[in-house]
Amino acid sequence: SAFRYCSSLTNISIPDSVTSIGDNAFFACRSLMSVSIPDSVTSIGYEAFCGCNSLTSISIPTDSFTMIGDYAFSGCSNLKAICFMGKNTELGTYVSLPSGCTIYCYELSDAEIYADKNGYKKVLLDEKNVIIEGIPETITLSLADTTTIHYSAFPTKSGRKTSWASDNEKIVKVDQNGILTPVSVGSANITLTNQADPS
Repeated sequence: SAFRYCSSLTNISIPDSVTSIGDNAFFACRSLMSVSIPDSVTSIGYEAFCGCNSLTSISIPTDSFTMIGDYAFSGCSNLKAICFMGKNTELGTYVSLPSGCTIYCYELSDAEIYADKNGYKKVLLDEKNVIIEGIPETITLSLADTTTIHYSAFPTKSGRKTSWASDNEKIVKVDQNGILTPVSVGSANITLTNQADPS
């Protein structure tokens, strides 16, 4: 519970040396928006992310991941998506996902069974396609502003890469991190393309 009540924590990338996210690890980290969990992690403990109400999505790694403890996501009122990259993750009886959360999972996985049993919306994954969620239809900026387009892609490790493009760079430019920079007054269409990584 090293980060318990750490209100200033907004993003964290858990190192590969970590094998388990312990009980209450990020309890009431109310500003936490993004968590990157490596394949080395095999379990999430009791109330690990309880009260992290800025967290909007999270991806659970491969089949080496086995267990999510009770109340792990209790109070995560803005959690809209959870993606299960493996098929054999046991979910505790009281994981406490919010009612509006969508479960992204593979067919016949434990996560699909959990979604069906508990009435959650589910989206089935496959190996060929990547699902993009959370990109706003319209963004309004003043010329003095820049902004980053935040989105979720499932599966997160698909052997594919994304690229951004603006159809009118005289109006607004976008870099490959999704950062928009307005150039002049007007409107432009921003496109996100997902394709196989040639490397």
